[in-house]
Amino acid sequence: MKYPAVSITGGQAVSIAKGFASQVVKSGYTIWAATILPEHTHLVVARHHYGIETIAVQLKGAATRSVIEDMCHPLVEFAEEGKRRPRMWSNGQWKVYLDSELAVENAIQYVIDNPVKENKKRQVWSFVTPFTGITKNAWVNYH
Repeated sequence: MKYPAVSITGGQAVSIAKGFASQVVKSGYTIWAATILPEHTHLVVARHHYGIETIAVQLKGAATRSVIEDMCHPLVEFAEEGKRRPRMWSNGQWKVYLDSELAVENAIQYVIDNPVKENKKRQVWSFVTPFTGITKNAWVNYH
């Protein structure tokens, strides 16, 4: 690795959340659950007309812009004058497609409980929308 592994602090998590929130508003995403931990982030995102790969890129980009604006980029000491900051995110994303209301509810609960598994407090973010179910007889909800 060219740079050390990133470990997000609480302040950086708040800045990342601010970036996520701005992108949610800008793109009209619905996020049903979110956890931002030192080594990984979990999101449960409702179906949207953008593919999940595009959504992930946009959310990562917004979060990166936010940590730069807030002057708390985790790899700032490796930044070179006139060049982009080193990437704080890994390439790609791990995605699971949820095909039922129960699957969505289970994923949301997993994300909500994830910090507790790491002896951290549950997280509540302003950009998270409570899940109220999937419209009956609809396989796909576009937001």
